[in-house]
Amino acid sequence: MSEKVEEILDKYEPFVLKNIDTANMNRIIEYLIEEKIDYIDELLVDYLDLFLIESEEFKQRFQKLKIKYGDHVVERIKDDLNLLEEL
Repeated sequence: MSEKVEEILDKYEPFVLKNIDTANMNRIIEYLIEEKIDYIDELLVDYLDLFLIESEEFKQRFQKLKIKYGDHVVERIKDDLNLLEEL
């Protein structure tokens, strides 16, 4: 089993993992790729609960972060993943 998968399984309660809608998760991942986020693996390991947010709601919240933090939000988040707590 992949090291990252094991880390996810160890980190999250089974009810969190069971509540993940994979189609919704895929839509969020596609959006993050469109936004040129290259640290999706880190998000999956450390912020899996973000993928429980409905994808359209996630996009709206992310847009608000972009407005708040400006054009370099992707880099700022990469430097400080805690900014995602605002989602």
